[in-house]
Formats: sequence, structure tokens, C-alpha cells
Amino acid sequence: MPIEAFEDSIFPVWIFDIDYARVLWANQSALELWEAETLAELSQRDMGTGMTPSVHGRLRQYQREFEDGGYFDESWTLYPKGIVKNVLCRFRGYRLTSGRMAMLCEAQLTTEKSSEFLRNSQALLYTGAMVTVYNTDGQCIYANPAALRAFSDQGTGLLDRILSKDVLQNLQSDMMIGTEGHYVSRVSTQNGPRTHEIEARKGYDAITGHQTLLLTELDIEEKEQAKRRVEHLANHDFLTGLHNRQYLTSRADEFISSAIKDDVGVFLLLIDLDRFKYVNDTFVHVIGDQLLEEISIRLRDFFPDGTIISRFGGDEFCILLRSGAALTGITRQCRELVKELKKPIKIARNSFSIEASVGFAFVLAENDYSSFDALLVKADLALYSAKASEGGSVRIFREKLYLKRVRFLEVEDRLARALRYESGDLSLSYQPIVCLRTHKIIGLEALSRLHSNTELEVSPTE
Repeated sequence: MPIEAFEDSIFPVWIFDIDYARVLWANQSALELWEAETLAELSQRDMGTGMTPSVHGRLRQYQREFEDGGYFDESWTLYPKGIVKNVLCRFRGYRLTSGRMAMLCEAQLTTEKSSEFLRNSQALLYTGAMVTVYNTDGQCIYANPAALRAFSDQGTGLLDRILSKDVLQNLQSDMMIGTEGHYVSRVSTQNGPRTHEIEARKGYDAITGHQTLLLTELDIEEKEQAKRRVEHLANHDFLTGLHNRQYLTSRADEFISSAIKDDVGVFLLLIDLDRFKYVNDTFVHVIGDQLLEEISIRLRDFFPDGTIISRFGGDEFCILLRSGAALTGITRQCRELVKELKKPIKIARNSFSIEASVGFAFVLAENDYSSFDALLVKADLALYSAKASEGGSVRIFREKLYLKRVRFLEVEDRLARALRYESGDLSLSYQPIVCLRTHKIIGLEALSRLHSNTELEVSPTE
């Protein structure tokens, strides 16, 4: 429609140059609205003076949207010559002869006494919350300035914006059945994917009466990042970045139950770096820390995805591994790991070759598993057996290791009580040593025995 068609309109109409913040053309009603005697006078006014950054940014956003044929219906408060005037405006794009995009403004002066409607409109304009309205096809039919600033080049429709498929399906369901929903989803924005908190509500378009979906969104990306940082610190070792003991113990039951359900074995590996304390005592602790970091990298590279790799503290690591391999296969894999960890590590001018001892226990069926703590004890006994032999050994838990440890603890406790209370449970006897050639006694062997009223009888040899 030619601009001259608005010349005699009873409604104020003017063309605003967004780039230079000046009025280029105005009809008589617009001159009266702006308290201007002539168009020349109005054109000389610099509308950019006193314009807030948020308003300037919103106009720039409009300018971009005009290129795609967009328009906006909003309530504005104007201050011509200091006089407050509330108007309802429709903003549309207007192509200048130079090719630049200006703004065609059509206004209606608001005379109602109640200011509730205007205040609501202003709240939508200036709030930081992103408010959008979608039709049943998922197309955006309204967006407040905060939403317009957030829109990405991917599009403004629900399918373009909501990156979580589950949330998108729920939103579409909300529109159909008319329920209210609260969601947290990744959303496409001008600043890349961001996390938004979304309130959804079914509504109806005030103009057409058709069903709509109203979304109110808040950007909580920084909040979610802070939450993730706290969770990371709580579940990871600060030096190596591996999971810590707390994470392992909290996830172990779920990990093992899932493997049992899939009919897959679970192996708990305890790894101890032999003579690592010697490195720390000989060199500065910074060297030791760098060694631990390199060992952690090798552990990550060695085990498949889905394995829980944790540092238990000091020079001990714990691995929770799913595998369908037989015990011999896991034992072979542990020996390969020992070889991998032993490869020289060069730090500064020094080259270190670290041996590791490995003990592991396993769960192959539901009746093999009682608790994670019990499984950990078994792996620890296997590790103790590995460290008792030469360096770089691998030991699998066997029941005799448990019985041996139990026996050791029982004897130790019984002997300590016998010594502490002088109960008479300790006896001393002398056994002659005889020369087989002369058949003469040439010495005596002193033998101590521990007696008990129970079945616990401890021989001199033990």
C-alpha cells in the first residue's frame, strides 16, 4: 500500500528510520501525537537521545524480523516534549529507496482510565522472561522482545527451538489435553544451545480464537553449569579427574544390578602402585602428582567406555568393569594392564617405570552378590595376596584367601588376649635335638603352643 494512503487517516502513522533514529515521514495525526508543528520540525528531532540500550536492541531485532515479513503489536509510552502518551502500535517493515529497512508505525492513542492493560503490556516488553505463543502447528505467532533476542537462525517454531525430544512431545501433548507443564530442556538460541526452564499453558488467540500454547522461559544455563561443577567436584578426584570413592560406592549397586540383568559378569579390580611412596619420598610431590595423572590417562585409554574408573586415594585405583570374558580372560587382561602401566613415563629429566599389583573379585550371577562392601573386601584380599609376592603380580579372589585372613585375625586376637591377661593359655615345652650319628642329645628346641577351650588350637609352626 502506498504511504500516501495513510495521509488522511485519523490514526497516527509515521515512518521511523531505525539506523538514524529519526522520523522520515508522518501524517497529520502523527504530527499531533508527537506535538510537532511540521514534518520538517519532527524530522530534526534525534529520537536516539535518551534511548535505552534495551529499546535500541529491540528495534534492531525488529529490523531483522521485518526482512522476513514479521510485524509486532505492542503498547508503548511516548514522551513528546515531556508529555506522557500511551499508545497501541503496530510496527511493520518499510523498505526505503536506498534499500535500507525502516519501520512503519501505526498507532492508536489509549484513553482508557484503567492502566492495567498498559502495565501488563509493558511488563511483557521489559521482562527478562521469554514469552512466546504457538499455534497448533507449532509455529510461533507471538514473541516478546526477550524471546526475539534469544531466537536463533534455526527458526522460531517449536521443532526448531526445543532440542529435547521428550520435552517436545510433552509440550505437544500439553496443547492437546490442556494441562500445564513444567520442564527443563536444552533450547536453540543465538548463543548456541542453552538450558531453559519452561512453563507451558494451553490458551486461545485473542484475535482468531484458535487454540494456542503459551510458553514462559527462563535461561538457567549459568545455574545448571554451577550445579554441574558442584556435582563434578563431589564425584571426581581433584588431581586426576577420575571418579572418586564416593561416586563408585553410590553407583556400584546399580551398575552391578544392570550387568546381572544383562547376563554379563562384573569384575572389581583394585590396583596398587608398587613402591610409589619411594618416588614421593625421593622426589618432590609434584613429580608424584604428574605420575598419577599419567597413570590415570593410561587407565582411561585401557578400559572400554562404560567402565567406572576411580581413584581410591593415594596410589590405589578401583575399577568396576562389565565383561562377558571368562576368569582366565580377565586375568590375562589384568596382566596386559600391568605391562601397560610399567611402560616408562618421562617427567622432566627422569624416566619412571611403575609396577602395579592387581587383585580382583567378581560377580557372575545374582547369588554371587551380597553387597559392594563385601565385594570390595574380596578384591582387597586378592590385592594383599598379589602384593605379598613379587611386584607386578595379579591375583584373583579365592575362598581360601578369605579363610586364611579370618584365621589370621582369630589367632592374632586370641594370642593378644593370652599375652595381655596371662591366662595360662600359652604353654612352653622343650623338644630334644638328637644327633643321628651319635644318638646323643645336642640341643633343645623351645616350642610355644596356644591352647583354648574352643576348637582354636595354634601349633608352634603357625
